[in-house]
Amino acid sequence: MSDFKHEHEAFLAGHNGTSFLEIGALTSIPCIGCFSREIILIFMLDLDGISKRRRFLLDFLTLVMPSAIAATLMSNHIVYICAFLLAVSLLAYWIGLKRNVMDLHSLHMANLSEQKLCIVWYRSIVNLMTAIAILAVDFPIFPRRLAKSETYGFGGMDNGVGFFVIANAIVSPEARGKHCQIPVFIQLKHSFKGCIPIMLLGFVRLIAVKGTDYHEHVTEYGVHWNFFFTLAALRLMSTLLYCLICVDQSMLIGLAITVLQQLLLSLCGLSNYIINGSEGTGSRVGIFDANREGILSIPGYLAIYLFGVAIGQFFFEKRFVF
Repeated sequence: MSDFKHEHEAFLAGHNGTSFLEIGALTSIPCIGCFSREIILIFMLDLDGISKRRRFLLDFLTLVMPSAIAATLMSNHIVYICAFLLAVSLLAYWIGLKRNVMDLHSLHMANLSEQKLCIVWYRSIVNLMTAIAILAVDFPIFPRRLAKSETYGFGGMDNGVGFFVIANAIVSPEARGKHCQIPVFIQLKHSFKGCIPIMLLGFVRLIAVKGTDYHEHVTEYGVHWNFFFTLAALRLMSTLLYCLICVDQSMLIGLAITVLQQLLLSLCGLSNYIINGSEGTGSRVGIFDANREGILSIPGYLAIYLFGVAIGQFFFEKRFVF
């Protein structure tokens, strides 16, 4: 078990990521898949009469399968997958023209002030891509350049936590304009109560990993820290922050935190400490030093959360459709 653990940790470690262009192309595939799905539904299928089985099959063919093969079997041909999905969309549109289904009054048009389909799609895509990456990363079929980078670099899986943070932020009470309607004490109370299940999940994961001697990527979060602790800390810190600032300042404060974090990393030696530790040898002395990656990443994730709130404000802003 110990030999297998070390081999697997070596298999997952030491990667430097890939280019921003490839990551952009990879993340665009489920987006194009969503577009293809909607085009097919509108111009080729009867929206009212389509069965759940056919809808499930359509979802699998346009969303799940392209995303899965792009991250595995056809990771070197992502552009071709994008082109194929766009070609399918154009074909569906052309067939729709031939069938004379272009009467816009007969289409199911989303009301901008009521339905936020783009948010639903985004959160669905995040969950889908996360599931694919987590299940595939342990196997050689998943390209190592798409795994999490060790120190510097940008891999496909490095997007995961940031995407989840934004997914939470865009539907948060602050983004939906419900923050100011609740007294501060009640906000803090609700935030703390909401953190309890997340913290419990964090401790359950910690105990399970340590108890079974399961392989783990220590340089990702640290010895004891994990994704759930980060989410819990973000929820508490964001609630406290919004007790001090106005929600409309989210973008500005997020930019300020981003600049400050980068200055600390680049000019004040914070990046060297994160990589090499307090003794400069990569050792982990004390609870903070042992979990320095996870703890010191919180300001960056807080900035991402603030950006997500600003985006959510834009989507939930009342609009009039003429």
